[in-house]
Amino acid sequence: MLAKLFKLSQLTGSNMQRVFVLGLLAVLLFASSAFALPVQIQKVEINEIEVFQNAANILDLEKGQTLSIRVSTLAQENLDNVEILAFISGYEHNRGTERVSDSVEVLQTQINVTYVRTLHLQLPLELQQDDYKLRIVISDRFGATTEATYNLHLNSERHALLIKDVQVTPNIVRAGSAVLAKVRVDNKGQITEKDIRVQVSIPAINAAAVSYIDEVRAEREEETEEMLLLVPSCTAPGVYDMIINVQYSDGRKQLSATKSFSVTDGSCPKSVVPAGNTSPPQQQSPAPQPQQPERSVLEIILLTLVGLLALLGVVIAVSKFHS
Repeated sequence: MLAKLFKLSQLTGSNMQRVFVLGLLAVLLFASSAFALPVQIQKVEINEIEVFQNAANILDLEKGQTLSIRVSTLAQENLDNVEILAFISGYEHNRGTERVSDSVEVLQTQINVTYVRTLHLQLPLELQQDDYKLRIVISDRFGATTEATYNLHLNSERHALLIKDVQVTPNIVRAGSAVLAKVRVDNKGQITEKDIRVQVSIPAINAAAVSYIDEVRAEREEETEEMLLLVPSCTAPGVYDMIINVQYSDGRKQLSATKSFSVTDGSCPKSVVPAGNTSPPQQQSPAPQPQQPERSVLEIILLTLVGLLALLGVVIAVSKFHS
């Protein structure tokens, strides 16, 4: 607009009109400089690499990494409540805590002083592979903003699988029954992954199961078949950890996750112990047999005499028989 006014002043016929247009041009120039925030962005570095505003050479970055953005600014006036903001637009979930942005604590600047601040941006894995712009905005409470944009290209690692979800059914299992597990993986890498080995295990009870996923194409998700793990009947009630281990890229890469579930009391046989007694029952000795009363000495003598008399009677009878 200012350029058009200057050109218009050159085309104006009378000197009075030319003076008027030049005066209006000066007023607009003064107004634009008066309301602009007097802070100059001198240098911006991303992960220690200097970038330039709207440059043709685009900086390539990988999703999932954290950007360290170093911003150098020169204050041209004394200012209060100056804020530096860095952000990337175009992310589908760019709201709340998921917003790809960062800001520094407000500054109080002094004229001709250079201020260096570092901001950090976490690049979500869900970002699409595409070109983006990093925007740096410097502002205060009421003045105009100072802005700069830098071209970025977001890429991904060649191999990058994620454990997207783990389903455990049931979440509360009775000891002596089984628990089923199903694992979903997400491919955030550049190429199709094949022959993915997924193992689920419960180390506390020495239970494990394995399933394979034939392939997962880039930016796609796949899940395993249901894997069955038996919970022994004598497993103590409580919360147990299920360990999920995924191996891919010919076993050269792996990732793991943990899922918890609960075990309730099962049908484990228990020995009967009287209430209040925690010691094992003692073996009882057989009841003593009643003892025969001891014979007295008199009874023994009488029995002996009876025996002698009987013998004597036999002898007399035999003698009479022979006489």
